[in-house]
Amino acid sequence: MEAARRVALITGATRGIGLAFAREYAQAHHRQDLILVGRSEAALRDLVKQLRKNQGGRIEIIVADLSAPDSGEGVAEQVMALGMKVDVLVNAASADHVGDFIEQAPQTAQAQITLQCAAMVDLCQVLAPAMVAQRSGTIINVAAAGGSQPRPYASVAGGVAAFVLSFTQALRAELRPQGLRVVAICPAPARWLGLSASTSPETLVKRSLRAVRLNRATVTPGWRDALAGLVIRVLPTRVIAARLRRRR
Repeated sequence: MEAARRVALITGATRGIGLAFAREYAQAHHRQDLILVGRSEAALRDLVKQLRKNQGGRIEIIVADLSAPDSGEGVAEQVMALGMKVDVLVNAASADHVGDFIEQAPQTAQAQITLQCAAMVDLCQVLAPAMVAQRSGTIINVAAAGGSQPRPYASVAGGVAAFVLSFTQALRAELRPQGLRVVAICPAPARWLGLSASTSPETLVKRSLRAVRLNRATVTPGWRDALAGLVIRVLPTRVIAARLRRRR
């Protein structure tokens, strides 16, 4: 008898890390049906056409702007309407606004917090109980290297990363005894204090899935990401701020 296919829901599925997860899970050896979440219906439909070349199962799309209030709850309701039970939740939707905080429009900061904090929490809260009931499931949340430290000139992004990392580690402690695997991915910014994080999204995803198999708590994808995270943790915030001011 053919084994039942699992279902992976991926937010931010049309670009970056989310796109890399979608492509990886579409490979036949993963045996995953997919629910892809993104803002652009056209981009999602184009992605489905690409993925069907490697994926013979079910692919559904949910068009949603997760930076809008209550959007995470809305996505969860649409998942229920599809009649699908999510086994793997990948919260990869992200935004990284850089610049002086006081020059940002208030709605920009609020949208980023809603996107990466509120929507993520909503999806975890709605989808995790079914995983607990079957004592099996995976939650992967994208945080950032050095997520526990402030990031001057990316203050909201740094605060969001700290929240995601702390929330994910706490959720892991709660759900691990229930049979769930909860992992935080901690990539570095593309460039940070002159350091370049060269790890590709594809490599990051493969290392993340290996961490899931080994039931590890966090993933730092490459040595440059690890170095950037170490710099963020070790250097005083005032030193980082001064360096960033000189680079502006």
